[in-house]
Amino acid sequence: MSAIAIVSPAANLLPLAFYAYQWQIIRLSTIQPAFDCLVHPMLMNDKTSNLIAALQALTQDLLWMSETDAPFEIIQWQNQSVQLTNEQLLKLTGHSLKTPIEILDLDNFFSAATIEQDWFGDEEKATAKRYQELASVLKQHLNQLKVYRVGAINIDIYIVGETESGEIIGLATEAVET
Repeated sequence: MSAIAIVSPAANLLPLAFYAYQWQIIRLSTIQPAFDCLVHPMLMNDKTSNLIAALQALTQDLLWMSETDAPFEIIQWQNQSVQLTNEQLLKLTGHSLKTPIEILDLDNFFSAATIEQDWFGDEEKATAKRYQELASVLKQHLNQLKVYRVGAINIDIYIVGETESGEIIGLATEAVET
C-alpha cells in the first residue's frame, strides 16, 4: 500500500486531538481532487525532511504563471516499489485513466521561467533567479526528474523525481491554457 504525503507552505493543519499525537493530517486543497492524508513523521528521513524544507522555502510565494497564477504544493509519495508510470500518476492524483499526459524534462519546462530577458526589471530578475535555484535543488536531490502535465486547458502539473531512499518527491501546481 502506498502512503501519500503532501506538504505545503500554505497547508491548513487541523487539530490532531482525534489522531495519535505523532501523526499529522495535511490538506491539499488547491490541486483537484482535494484530499487529506495522514503522515507519520518517522516515514521521512533527515535528507527527505531537509529537501522538503528547502522546497518549502524556495516555493514560498512563488507562482507558476499561465492564464492563472498558481502556487506550488510539495508532494511526497512513499513506498512506490516501481518506477512511476503514467497510470500510477493518474491513480495517485485522482485523474481518470483516460486523461491526457504530456511528459517534459525539467529544463524544457522551466526554460521560460529561468532565462533572464534584456527587458527584465529587478522583480523579474529576482523571480528568474528563484526558479533557477529551484531547478538546481530539484536536480541535485532527485533522480529521474520528470514533469507531467495532466489534462487539457486546466492542466495539473507534477514535477517529480526519486530520492535516494526511493520516495517520489516533487511539486504540484496548475496552469490554464486556452
